[in-house]
Amino acid sequence: MAKARGTKRGIKAKGDATVVKVVVDAASKKRFAALLAQMQSSKREEAGGFDAYWEAVGEILDGELYVTGGYGTADAFVRAVVKVPMRTATRNVRVARHASPAEEAKLGTALLDAALAFIEAKAGGPVDGPLPVAFDKLRIPVQAKAGAKSVLLAEATVEQVRAATRALLGAGKKGASKRSAAEQAIAKALQGTKALRAVSVSVRNGNVRIGAFPLSALGEVARALSRVKLPASTAS
Repeated sequence: MAKARGTKRGIKAKGDATVVKVVVDAASKKRFAALLAQMQSSKREEAGGFDAYWEAVGEILDGELYVTGGYGTADAFVRAVVKVPMRTATRNVRVARHASPAEEAKLGTALLDAALAFIEAKAGGPVDGPLPVAFDKLRIPVQAKAGAKSVLLAEATVEQVRAATRALLGAGKKGASKRSAAEQAIAKALQGTKALRAVSVSVRNGNVRIGAFPLSALGEVARALSRVKLPASTAS
């Protein structure tokens, strides 16, 4: 298979940017071109085109296929081609993967993104595969004048969902003694960075699961994880 040389930006141990060589194969270049065509043919403002557009963006970001197009970083690709802030791109990709066009039209991307963060906080980490609860069945605990109650997602505001998520994460901190030592160490390292304080962490059966965070925060996550000191009983 024909191969061509390209470059991409990497991260040194201290988080400094550097240029490293990577091999770009013909198949990756072909897939990148196909995904760009999918983006161009989809109208992301319309219900049907939203999913196709952002799923294509997600595949390009996940596979770092932007390198084949001459973009050194995900940020550079998003700024030049997608033309939205990275946080918006990350949110829309996640919503497109988990919500249907009908749900996107009814609830909006901001509310769905908040709901996904709530579900992850409740699950203790990112959800692989189908969501454990359908959006139309999801209930959000909210504070009202008469006291606490739960409402369907469609009846909640974005801020109410975010407040419920913060409450879940806060309850997790209060019950930290019930978490494994490894989980506490990883969570503490991430929470040392303001932008990562809402990121959920779960350690189950020796596997670590970290909740969603903006791709632009990847360097901060890497630096935080490099500072983790696992207890001797789990470090082996």
